[in-house]
Amino acid sequence: MLTAVIVDDEARNIALFSHYLEKYCPNVKLEAFFTKKSIAVDYLISNKPDILFLDVVLDKGSGFDVLDEVGYENMQVVMCTAHDEFAATRYSVSSS
Repeated sequence: MLTAVIVDDEARNIALFSHYLEKYCPNVKLEAFFTKKSIAVDYLISNKPDILFLDVVLDKGSGFDVLDEVGYENMQVVMCTAHDEFAATRYSVSSS
């Protein structure tokens, strides 16, 4: 069983992630979730989940600030965002 932590300043995003993890990833146990960067950092300094779902933009700073403060050795990090300007875009090429 893999462990996961979600850090997102939007409670509805946490609820959605939790739902999808439960439904589609039965081998992943949600260990904790946080809406506040400072509380997440305090937790992650002592607890290293296998997977960290991390919002790009947080209440005070960014997900990258969290990584700088806690390190990310031995964790798989999935950066998440609802902001269009940070989203990866997929382009398709049409033949003319």
